[in-house]
Amino acid sequence: MPPRPPADLLRNLIAHHLDPDAVPLLAPLSGTRAFASVVEAVRDAPSPSKIPAGWIRSVGEGASRYSVVRGIGEEVAVAADRLALFSEIGVPWARAARRRTG
Repeated sequence: MPPRPPADLLRNLIAHHLDPDAVPLLAPLSGTRAFASVVEAVRDAPSPSKIPAGWIRSVGEGASRYSVVRGIGEEVAVAADRLALFSEIGVPWARAARRRTG
């Protein structure tokens, strides 16, 4: 059986708005609250800081070239273990989070 195409959530929202009794929402807020909270936190977060060049190296050539941050695997493991931000575990290139005002 071929996979179903993804649902068009905007069409569903419009159809639900026009006839809420006949068309249930495919993604009601009660089922997407965690996602909406993450999106809001990202929106309200300070802009990311640029990692200094000394911490980054390039790997590969041409179109397959990508950047790697020195020591990032270990830093991610520590941050995940402590449930902390990079700035909270003392990563030199990470700045402390600032709250956005207004």
